[in-house]
Amino acid sequence: MKTIIDITQHCPQCGDETRLAKASNNLRCEACGLTFFINPVCAAGALIFNETGNLLTITRAKDPGKGKIGLPGGFVDFNETVEEAVAREIREETGLIATEITYLSNHPNLYTFKGITSYVLDFFFVVKYKILILN
Repeated sequence: MKTIIDITQHCPQCGDETRLAKASNNLRCEACGLTFFINPVCAAGALIFNETGNLLTITRAKDPGKGKIGLPGGFVDFNETVEEAVAREIREETGLIATEITYLSNHPNLYTFKGITSYVLDFFFVVKYKILILN
């Protein structure tokens, strides 16, 4: 498993590559003194049930996992709360509008894309919705 720490060759601040110390969650440059922490990225997923109790799932349109069944959701963007992210992802992926978002749980996860593994903190919500009607 390769992580961003494994593939980083140069200090993000000064560019030095000869004195870059790598730890499990950070890069430390002995040339300029920078300690650059590699923290988990956040993702949000939705459990959406219809009036008869059926769970809404999606078919993944892109890799990783293209064609597999999953829950609506995705990564949290900069300056976005996890609740905003799950509402945005639901709207983008299903066209539904989230009307009530209730926190369920969170779990650490690994996400591998193009051979690089990222540490992720997945947040899950139970979401009530309304159907978007376009005129």
